[in-house]
Amino acid sequence: MTSDEINLRRRFCCVLLALYLVVIFPEIGRSEKFQYDGHGRRDPFVPASETIWASGQWSFKDLRLEGVVLDPMASYVVINGEIIKEGDSFSGFRVEKIDAGHVQLTKDGEAYLLYLRQEDRLAAQLEQATDGKG
Repeated sequence: MTSDEINLRRRFCCVLLALYLVVIFPEIGRSEKFQYDGHGRRDPFVPASETIWASGQWSFKDLRLEGVVLDPMASYVVINGEIIKEGDSFSGFRVEKIDAGHVQLTKDGEAYLLYLRQEDRLAAQLEQATDGKG
């Protein structure tokens, strides 16, 4: 047997093995797109603008302020489990200003205050009511 015949046999065996593997394991060579299962929460590696936040499905009454991070460089809030930076927009709302106990939002030219604590919201409503009577 010559070296050419040996090389031909090796190539034939390699091709035969490759075909066998493709038939037996068809998923080889096919890449499936990874699907993140967040159990009801958004994928943290996808920008919030690409999730339900951008769809405009939230109204002000649906929003819940859960946390505030104040920093001279960049302040953040946690609204409905989403981390949002001052100046960013979500679901038609724009985060205008972040303060210690509340965040100022605007949507369609209308201003909103979302409070961290229920007591702060009630105190602000009471203050507005007494200022209006004064």
